[in-house]
Amino acid sequence: MKGRTVPIEGDDAMDGGKAELLQAARSLFQNGDLKEAANLCRDGLKDDPDNWEFLHLIAMTLNEAGLADQALPFLQRCLAVRGADSAVLFNYGVVLRKMSRFHEAVRAFRHAAEASPERFDCWFNLGETLRRFSRLDEAVEALSKAADIEPDNPDVWFNLGNVHLTQAHFDAAIDAFEKTVKVAPGHAEALNNLGLALKGAGRTADAIAAYRRAIDTDPVAPAPHDNLGNALAATGDLSGAVGAFREALRLKPDYADALYNLAGVFLEQRNVAAAEAEFRRALKADPDHREAWMKAALCRQWRDDPEAAENDLESALGRWPGDAVILAQLGNVMRDIGAFDRGRDYFGRALELSPDNPIILGNLALAYQHEGKLIEAFETYRHALNFDAGNEKLHSNLAQALLLGGHYREGWIEFEHRLADPAIADMMEGLPGAPWNGEPLHGKTILLRCEQGLGDIIQFARYAGQLADNGARVLLAGPGRLATLLNGLKGLAEYVDAGGPLPDADYHAPLMSLPHRLDLDDIPAGEPYLAADPGLVAHWRDHFMPLDGIKIGIAWQGNPNYEMDYARSLPLANLAQLIEPTGAHFVLLQQGFGREQLAELPPHLPIVDPGEDVDREAAFADTAAIMANLDLIITSDTAIPHLAGALGRPVWTLLPFAPDWRFMLGRADCPWYPSMRLFRQAGPRDWPSALRQAGGCLARWLEIGGDPNAAADATPFLG
Repeated sequence: MKGRTVPIEGDDAMDGGKAELLQAARSLFQNGDLKEAANLCRDGLKDDPDNWEFLHLIAMTLNEAGLADQALPFLQRCLAVRGADSAVLFNYGVVLRKMSRFHEAVRAFRHAAEASPERFDCWFNLGETLRRFSRLDEAVEALSKAADIEPDNPDVWFNLGNVHLTQAHFDAAIDAFEKTVKVAPGHAEALNNLGLALKGAGRTADAIAAYRRAIDTDPVAPAPHDNLGNALAATGDLSGAVGAFREALRLKPDYADALYNLAGVFLEQRNVAAAEAEFRRALKADPDHREAWMKAALCRQWRDDPEAAENDLESALGRWPGDAVILAQLGNVMRDIGAFDRGRDYFGRALELSPDNPIILGNLALAYQHEGKLIEAFETYRHALNFDAGNEKLHSNLAQALLLGGHYREGWIEFEHRLADPAIADMMEGLPGAPWNGEPLHGKTILLRCEQGLGDIIQFARYAGQLADNGARVLLAGPGRLATLLNGLKGLAEYVDAGGPLPDADYHAPLMSLPHRLDLDDIPAGEPYLAADPGLVAHWRDHFMPLDGIKIGIAWQGNPNYEMDYARSLPLANLAQLIEPTGAHFVLLQQGFGREQLAELPPHLPIVDPGEDVDREAAFADTAAIMANLDLIITSDTAIPHLAGALGRPVWTLLPFAPDWRFMLGRADCPWYPSMRLFRQAGPRDWPSALRQAGGCLARWLEIGGDPNAAADATPFLG
């Protein structure tokens, strides 16, 4: 057997008695009677202590009995007597490898192979030992020589494929695994690893097919199901991925990697509670699963429980005290709770261990940004980019820090790096016309492509008017459900559904690139640029006719799929403190996410619910018309304040301590929307401070009447 000690036939002359004794010992060895075989060898060595055959056989016998440390001296004596015998060297290598003495095992196998270069097992075991010792290029060379000797041996191709896979030489690995299954079609593990190589090479569809073949070959092996789940998740088939992971767990309930991967899908779906539960199961199955510790803590962080996240990470740090990534994540948690000094300490400790790590430096920069220390944030982002100049996330975060500080021209330049994001790059692929980079547009048609969220689309749609003023015919392509709202956009010739056929155009551009490509260093705030449908405005005016007095729209919850939503959305129960003492009517603008919180409110509050049919026909069409019939909108940072601002409706936006870049720092007005006023947390997670500001302004307005923003402007700014 390859990798096992095997007896050899002697070639020296030996008297009859010793020969019989040796043959008897060999028979006992081959029949598994290791103790008696060893005893006979010792008898033979009493009279002839340098008999290399007895020395060799007793060494093999002791090794087979699990006594490699006792076998080793006999092999060393045997080599001293016999010299460079390939069989003895081979078995010497086997024993050394069993003792994890890989350096010496490599030398033994190499000498054995050089002594008998035609021996497959010597080259094969040399390659395997080099692989274990991470000397991968040498392992490839040795295994390739073994493959030349036995080209139809599936083991050598399988192991060669594994080395190439470790090296991330995916094409070579694919070739080796395909040769494995050619000579051994039922080799399920090779099919599974072929899938890994194909996925690594970017051939995800072929990888899925390979995993399915592995499953057909060995339906009860859990690993192919787990890997199939990862491949399906990579294609966006999350429900298929969940099914594959669940099948892997049916076969092996304590399969920590499958639990971890299932949790990862739930996290991608932003089902944070389910994700955390699976990460905890993974930790129960494997308490040393470092990544599961990290992700379980991240779930706590996203569920706005940073204290629990800190406890998890401190426990992980107890297991891995010198782990820079854990220290950096503790820094992120400190950022969220506003413990910036402690956060810098954690980041400092992490950077002592990994000083050139661009991810840790980027997180430190983000912490500076959240603290409002923008100069330090700029410097740290740029330092991080020295180590990873092409990192789109670092560039985008630097862009947002620059824009937050009002450095528009430089910020828009950095913001262009977001176009490297694969999702945005796919959107821009195949658009009609040439990319527009500032060329004259008089008499030309330009197609603008919407990107990112609905709020971003509404905010940047304003630039259509500027292009139209430059003589362009402006088309805007985006989600079909926005057509009703945006067809009335000033300067827009036509809104088209990006999911259908696109009209011809001379140029195209990403919508959010317009400030850069127009070479702007300020914000065209100006007049409202959207208008609600007059018929819908009249419909909702009649609907609200029975309501006397002030009508205030409210919204509190953004899209929970946004990873920082826990910071920007506030619980409705907090917002309710503005409602009870006012005497006004509060009209719900919240649709979808967050409406479940209504059940937590006292029934006597003056809340008006327009119903869940709002915007059923078209996104924001009803909401815009409802806003036209309201005196004020109070909302967290969602798409709602963008819509209200674009319509020119008075809107008060409640902001976290670390706001989104477009709201800047330390001001009560918004440069993007003249009709907006901003109410900021005094510290991280401090919604009461923002609500106290808004409540004071609301009380003053209800007392004096008139324009709500004028009342807000006359109230001392507490932000």
